[in-house]
Amino acid sequence: MSYQVKQGDLFGRIGTGFGQGLSDQLPKEMERGRLASGLQQFEQDSAKLSPIQQLARLSAIPGITPQMIQSFGELGRQQSKSNALTNFKNQPVASPFPKQVDEKNVGNQSKIPSLTQEESFKKAQEGYIPPTQEQLYKEAGDAYNQNPGLFENNPSKAIQWAEDKALREEKINEAYLRKHENLTRIQDNVVNRLKDHSERLGVKIPSNVYSKIEDKAIQATKPKDQDGDGLTEQQAMKVYGEKLDKISRDYNSIKDVGNWGITSRPASETLRNLKSLQKKFAEREDTENFADSLIAQNKLSPVFAYSIAEPVYQNPKLNSQLSKIPPIYKTKSEDPNYETLLIAPKIGASLGEGSPLAVAYELKKKGYDPSVWLDYADKNRKNLKLSGAQIRQIDKPNNLTGTLNDWWLSSWSGIEEE
Repeated sequence: MSYQVKQGDLFGRIGTGFGQGLSDQLPKEMERGRLASGLQQFEQDSAKLSPIQQLARLSAIPGITPQMIQSFGELGRQQSKSNALTNFKNQPVASPFPKQVDEKNVGNQSKIPSLTQEESFKKAQEGYIPPTQEQLYKEAGDAYNQNPGLFENNPSKAIQWAEDKALREEKINEAYLRKHENLTRIQDNVVNRLKDHSERLGVKIPSNVYSKIEDKAIQATKPKDQDGDGLTEQQAMKVYGEKLDKISRDYNSIKDVGNWGITSRPASETLRNLKSLQKKFAEREDTENFADSLIAQNKLSPVFAYSIAEPVYQNPKLNSQLSKIPPIYKTKSEDPNYETLLIAPKIGASLGEGSPLAVAYELKKKGYDPSVWLDYADKNRKNLKLSGAQIRQIDKPNNLTGTLNDWWLSSWSGIEEE
């Protein structure tokens, strides 16, 4: 008996095969989708996870394989090395020089201009001592432990880095020493040239005045970006040699103020010369030397000399206070000692940078006792915040009655009428 097998429908067979393939394919697509989604989420969160947490998160992703986990681990190590090197390069390089001190914010710091008072001088003073082998190994170890990726995980490269660093520091110190030597030669050249030039000109001035001009000459040879004028040594010598010559001429003029020639010229001319000299010395902040020269060369009393060198009228507040004080004969008691004690605190409050001796001279002209005022200023020098120059005035042995030369100069110049 034979059986005839009925041929199936072609489209039915195709549909069956497609359905079977689709049933196999759909789980794979879903698995890949979950894997992709898991990896995407891992990428977003990995920066916040520790290495162990990263491994745990990767293992939990659907569809992940051991081979994939191993590949991720290797990529992570390479990325860590790259990040370590990038972070090191991007860090700001520490300055090899100490921070400069702002002189404006440092109290009582010497401001004497000097070419050698720079970083080179500090380094020259410090010197350089090469590190020992133990110190090199320690520095290399510290650097390696801090960032092994920089040295490609090779300790020998860290040691080489430390040795190269020590050589660089030694060369830098040698360069600073050479710079210091060069600057010292330039400064000495300025000082010596100015000294020789001033001697040829016959300059004769107090040493403290000369020193100030010398400092300015040194400062002038500094570059403009260092607050200098950028002058050469020769230029500085000429410019400041001329200034020394002018100052010397002013000092020479002091002795001519009260000599016998005063009788042959009008009082107005003598007074004009005195005021002109006073202005020049004041502009240079050299009034103390002016007064002391009047005392030494013209034999004036200190109170009279300082009344010329540092007149009260140049201090508005002090001048206003003294102008309110009536002559002694217009006071209630007319007692110079008592009345001076009464007004001394008010004058002291207005003194400021004024001259205590010039005040004494003005009080004397009004009939008060200048010695009482000076005694008050001396006892209250701390409360009055007297400067060193003011204290030196008070400490001078004073001839408060005046000298013959005081009378001579005042009579022929009319200065007391001012």
